[in-house]
Amino acid sequence: MEAVQNPRPVRSAPVERLDTIPFRRLVWLLPIALAAHEAEEWNIQRWYRAEFTNPPQSTRAATYLGLSTVTLAGFGWTAMSRRLRSDHATAMALLPFFVVLVFGNNLQHVYWTAAFRSYAPGVVTSALLGIPLTILVSRQAVRRGLVSRRYVIALYMLCIPLLVSTVLAGRTVFPLIERMHDFFSWLVA
Repeated sequence: MEAVQNPRPVRSAPVERLDTIPFRRLVWLLPIALAAHEAEEWNIQRWYRAEFTNPPQSTRAATYLGLSTVTLAGFGWTAMSRRLRSDHATAMALLPFFVVLVFGNNLQHVYWTAAFRSYAPGVVTSALLGIPLTILVSRQAVRRGLVSRRYVIALYMLCIPLLVSTVLAGRTVFPLIERMHDFFSWLVA
């Protein structure tokens, strides 16, 4: 009697193709998605004024400087993370920025769109790029054994306080966003 061998798990062709892309190349999807997200926010001041009781008082120049700075921070963080000696170190350094901060902000945009029943600038790129690509890269990090599943789950759990504070703030811009706008307004002035 022949022994029955366990078949290899069936993987889809796209997953197998993803597995062939070097992790340090794959991570560039995250700042690219962030750049698209920040570009979609070009008109965010108008949205703040329409939806919030305390809209930040920023000029267009200050808003664009802020959006550009966040985009550059994403590319800079990715570049610095890639310079680390191993894929493990790259994943450990890269994921907190993109999961906790960027993914958390993506969730905020989805929440605002649902709660306010109006377009929140940034929601399209959040839903189509930011959220799926962050999940894809973090999942690849786990699949490749670069980080533990617990580490990634803990990072995603850290998004919860940001989302809860967003819900509790209602139609009030919370202080961190106000401070960011104040800082970029000061820089422009």
